[in-house]
Amino acid sequence: MSRRERVAEFLEYGGSELFSQIMSGCGERAEGIERLIRVLKSYSDLCGFIKGRSAAYRFMIRSAGRRGWLGKGCGDLGSHILTDEEREYISGELSEYISSGGRAAAVLKKLLRAAAYAAITALLIYLLVRYFNSEEFKRISGSYPF
Repeated sequence: MSRRERVAEFLEYGGSELFSQIMSGCGERAEGIERLIRVLKSYSDLCGFIKGRSAAYRFMIRSAGRRGWLGKGCGDLGSHILTDEEREYISGELSEYISSGGRAAAVLKKLLRAAAYAAITALLIYLLVRYFNSEEFKRISGSYPF
């Protein structure tokens, strides 16, 4: 089963319950949806290691709890129901995230960018040292005393 299918299955299975738990810790519905998307993104990055919908639900509740997004007490699991439009919006956001490669692709891009900067910096340092040790620089600096 692909990551997209696992996330979609969970969204149908426990999306509203998880959303109700997250909404117990915040007031605005839009903020709760964005928090739900972030939790589902973290699940999509690790869904291959999490077996079963119940384990997925527990993982996401722990993730939301670590971020301080859960309110006091357990809350009513049916207090906030996701509408069809909200489910489509969440599915679209998650599909975009999964298509981009998720967290692993973002980390790889950062590592490649850092390696490129390091290579450019090393090349510039090499060229500067080479120039300062060259005969041309010694000739120019020798004729102009400091």
